[in-house]
Amino acid sequence: MNHPKKSSSKTALRRVTLCVVDTKRPGFAAECRRQALRVSRHRGSERRVLRELEVVMDLDGWT
Repeated sequence: MNHPKKSSSKTALRRVTLCVVDTKRPGFAAECRRQALRVSRHRGSERRVLRELEVVMDLDGWT
């Protein structure tokens, strides 16, 4: 592999850094449950929004 700070011209990839939630943080599991319950109560709305997104999404040029 190329040097980590250089992009690879062969694959057209570049290195990125992501920050993610600390899953070991106190309260993380409770917050996940809270959000999951909230989503499950609004499943019909979720389906409607997903259908609307499918209508307007443009996937041309994505691989």
